[in-house]
Amino acid sequence: MEYIMIGLFIVGVFEVLAFNSKKSKEEYDERQLAVRGRGYAYAYFTVMILSPLHIFTKDTLSLPVSNDLISVIILFLYQVLC
Repeated sequence: MEYIMIGLFIVGVFEVLAFNSKKSKEEYDERQLAVRGRGYAYAYFTVMILSPLHIFTKDTLSLPVSNDLISVIILFLYQVLC
């Protein structure tokens, strides 16, 4: 188990270093920045609505999936919308 965690850590560090060393950074024009900002706003409000909804309903509803999976799905939606 420790070897898996060490391997994932090394892969994560490698990815951070590989993506930060790009020489040509992408630059966006005004329209692309506006669309990107709107996406951030949608993602923010989606997480702000789904997180409290999940917290208040996780004890009253019996869902066939675990509460941890629902939290991961909320974070995944945030990442997709951004």
